[in-house]
Amino acid sequence: MRLFTTTLLAIAGMTLAGCANDPRFADVEAYVVPPAKDRGRIYFYNDLVSSGFLVIPKIHVNEQSVGACQPRGVFFLDVAPGTHEMHASNKSVHDQKRKEPSVFVTIAAGEERFVRCRINRGPLIGKSSAHFGDGVLELVATDEGRAKSRKLSFSGSAAQITSAE
Repeated sequence: MRLFTTTLLAIAGMTLAGCANDPRFADVEAYVVPPAKDRGRIYFYNDLVSSGFLVIPKIHVNEQSVGACQPRGVFFLDVAPGTHEMHASNKSVHDQKRKEPSVFVTIAAGEERFVRCRINRGPLIGKSSAHFGDGVLELVATDEGRAKSRKLSFSGSAAQITSAE
């Protein structure tokens, strides 16, 4: 039992250490490449330390996988103006057995929107619209999303940041 506990603590420590490698969004925000003038920007963030189940759902926008609901992470996607359907799932987007609840986000050119991702923790059985381990997306106010995102690790692509020089 002691070996099991020690191993579990070591895995948890390595997981948390791996999350610490990404820079805080507040530290790279000034270097983020601005969106094209004809695009809007949608930020996705998860402000929880861990899902508790080592499950990291993928986020899909218009049926395309665009990133993951990383604990304490934030990334963004530049999109054309209009309404975009999004959901988060731990299953393939082509899994025909179920359809995750969608969030529809309407955005204009030059606009920023913030979407929070949470992990569904239950029920394991029953008639829930979201399934255990899937992500639950929620559109939040811009001020709230920006404030929370600044405290998180930037989990986006390095290509989205300009040189600090």
